[in-house]
Parts: sequence; C-alpha cells; structure tokens
Amino acid sequence: MEVQTSSRGLLRELLDITPVAVEEAVNATWHAWVQPRLATKALSELAARRKGQVAAQVLAAMQKGAAETSTFHYNAVMNACSTSSLWQTALGLLTRMSKHRADCDIISFSTAISACEGSSQWIPALELLEMSSKARLRQNIVIYNSTMSACANAGRWDVALHLLESSRHMRFLPTVVTYGAAISACEKGGEWELACSIFHSSLSDACTPNTITMDSCISAGEKAGQWQLALQVLGSMCSFQVEKVDVSCNAAISACEKAARWQLTGVILGDMQQAGVGRDFISFDSSISACEKGEQWSAALQLFKDMGDVTIKRIVISFNSAVSACEKGREWQRALLVLKRLPFDDLRPSVISFNSAISACETSGYWRAALQLVRLMMFIELTPTAVTCSSAISACDKGERWSWVLGFLDLWHKEGKVNDITCTAAVSACTTGGLWKQALRVLSSARSAAMHRLAGLTALHF
Repeated sequence: MEVQTSSRGLLRELLDITPVAVEEAVNATWHAWVQPRLATKALSELAARRKGQVAAQVLAAMQKGAAETSTFHYNAVMNACSTSSLWQTALGLLTRMSKHRADCDIISFSTAISACEGSSQWIPALELLEMSSKARLRQNIVIYNSTMSACANAGRWDVALHLLESSRHMRFLPTVVTYGAAISACEKGGEWELACSIFHSSLSDACTPNTITMDSCISAGEKAGQWQLALQVLGSMCSFQVEKVDVSCNAAISACEKAARWQLTGVILGDMQQAGVGRDFISFDSSISACEKGEQWSAALQLFKDMGDVTIKRIVISFNSAVSACEKGREWQRALLVLKRLPFDDLRPSVISFNSAISACETSGYWRAALQLVRLMMFIELTPTAVTCSSAISACDKGERWSWVLGFLDLWHKEGKVNDITCTAAVSACTTGGLWKQALRVLSSARSAAMHRLAGLTALHF
C-alpha cells in the first residue's frame, strides 16, 4: 500500500508540470526514483495515463542522475510510448537498452512492436519480429498478434496472412486476437471472401469469436456490397453470445443502404432500439440514404422526424438525404420545408442541399420556386455547380424564360461553371424558344472551350 501511495504521489507531481520541468521534478523527489520497484510502478502509471513523452524524460533524468535502470523500467516506458503513439521513441529506447546494461527480453520486443502497431508501422514491426528471432528469444503468439495487427492497420493483408501461417508453423495456438487481426487485415484490403474463410477457420478451431472479429466480418461485407453476409454475421452474434454494439449495427445498415434495401435498415434500427443499442446520426443518416436510393420519400421523412424526436443531432448530410428523397418523389414542397429547417438546427445549407431542392422544383414544373432558390443560393454566397446551372436553365426553359437562360449562361461562363451538360440544356432551351442564333453562339462557345481544354491537356502531356 505504501508503494502504491508513493507512486501516485510521484504521478501527481509529473502530471501538473510541463515536459521541460520533468528533470527538475525528478531531482526534487530523487529519494523515491532510486527505488527500482517504486520507479517501475510510477512509470507504469504514466503508461496508463498515456504520458509517453513524460515517461521517456523521467527515464532520461534517472540515468543522468546515475539511478539504477533495468529491463522493467525500459519496458514500462516503451509501453507508455505505445499508448501515446510514440513508436520512434519506443524503438530508440529498445536500441539504447544494451548501452545501459538492460537486457532486451521478449516483452521488450513485443512492446516495441505494439508501439509500431498503433501507428501502422508494419515494416519496423516485421524487422523487430525478425530481430527477436535472431536473439533466440522464446517467441509467442502475442508478439505475432501485434505484428499482424500492424500489418492489418497498414492494409497489408497479404503479409498478415503470411504471419498467420508462420505462427501455425511455429505451432503457436491462435487466439481470438490472432484471427481478429487476420480478418481485420482482409477487411481493410477488401478481401471479403478471405475474411469469411478465416472466420470459419476460427470456428473450426473452437475459437469463440468476439465483437471485434464479427465487426470486421460485417464491415468486410459492407465494403464489398455483400449485404447478405453483413446481415448473416449480425444475426449470428446472439448465438455466439457476442454483444451487439452500434458499430456492428451501423456497418450492417450501411451495407443495406448501398444496396437500397431500405426495409432492412428499418428492421435493424428497430432491433437496435429493442436491444438497447445506442442509435446515432450514422444509424439514421444511412437509413435515410437507403430510403432516398429506394425512392421512399415518406419513409425518409419519417426517419428524419424520428431523428429529431430522439434528440440525435442532425447534420447537413441528414438534410441533404431527406431533400434528395423528396426530389426523387417529386415532392418539391416537402423538399423546401426540409431545407427551411436547416437554420433551426443551427446549420448552413450546402450546395448539395440547394441542388436537390432546385431539381425537385424543376422536375415538378415549379420553375419559379427553382429560380428563387438559385437567387437565394447566390445571395448567401454559395458557389453554384454545373448541376445548379443545368437545373436553373431547365427551369427557365419550362417557364419560357429563354432570355434568362442566356443571362445565367453568361454569368456562369465567366465563373467556369459551364460544361457539356449545361450547354446541352441551354441549346435545348434556346431552340425551344426560337432563339436559334443564340443556340449557335452557345455551341460555338462550347466548342472553343473544349479546344482550349484539349490544348491544355496536350501541353501537359508533352
């Protein structure tokens, strides 16, 4: 109890000072730092607080004052560097151990590899693994797990799977962490079939999956557009007594969203509520987007309303998806109502918000509302895109305001917002209005712009 109290006292001294004053603080409590066990305890607590830089400076101050430093001290400081993402500092400490008569053990190498793992430094991690082998240290599955995780974080699924095979060759018993690292590597590399294969191999080895393993499988299915796989793994979590978390459910919702399976996103949302899993803006935004892709404006607006009712802060993307759903359903008035709600949520509409609303009005034949939105967009200094221009020109065409077409075209031509789609809409509008000379002028302008772009590309090529 005395050691614990004293180490916490040392910790308080170090947490309240700047890194520059660390040496002074160590000197002021020198009688405590020369006690090896007490110093190790204090350094370990710095690791728990993610104070890697402070821990390294404490070790340097101890060595400057000729205090005894051992392998335990180095390992504790490297662990602090690992929790603080200071992988280079950790490697520097490992190389200096022999100079201060501290032996590098398997924990030293494993901790240094763990520091590389957090920063996705897979090459140094592999080098350390090889060094530990050459040092004839007794390797274990833990050091392989950390190296595999470093490769997984860097997207090197091929190297991670090679390490998995190597660990089997070494007759190490794979753990759930081993399989989790391999599956995560495949997920990040887009190898969903390999991820599934490894998952089934883990079950064959009687290795009970955990949340991380199953989340990686769901995410692999989501990234590959395999929504059936994502739902299958999500549904099997209960049978393995693995608790569902928001990350698991959100990945499954995202998989269904990409496939426009809007009914299934609603089912997952309902299951989350029933199971007490927290739903956030990602859960709702993906579900609203699924409804938008499935052209289900009514369901999208209901989810948008539910989002506000459960006090989940909506973001601009939430509004954009709802407006876009109304656009596809030709519900221009509802699109405007959603757009008007943005300031009440302390949000500023984006170009995408306006483009969807303008398109909703234009496709429904309410050209006046579309042009009012264009004016409002320019009033609040939002830069129009080619989509804005095309929708505005099409609205002018439907409202038989052909002279406005040329006005918009001249304005946006100066700003470089005119492209082939915009010109096509302008030519169509001018032709309909009998302004064939103006149509020819638009075509001539478009041709000149195209030749200018071609000349620029040719110059860059040569």
